[in-house]
Amino acid sequence: MRGSERNNKKLFWDKSIEITDQEFKEVLQITTDDIRENRVKFGKRTSLKQVFIVFQISLRLLRDVEGRKYER
Repeated sequence: MRGSERNNKKLFWDKSIEITDQEFKEVLQITTDDIRENRVKFGKRTSLKQVFIVFQISLRLLRDVEGRKYER
């Protein structure tokens, strides 16, 4: 894990979110893609608070999708 990625993960740990390394990587990619597609392309700036909100939503979505995979 790179230094910046480790620092990012610590930020989310400090918010009491339990997350595995694999989930963190996947959710960070989803969050980055979302911000790039829905904000950067439209010239909007994204605060750290907004990044955290998108991250939380993405984590919930990932866990919901993963949970449904095992229900079948």
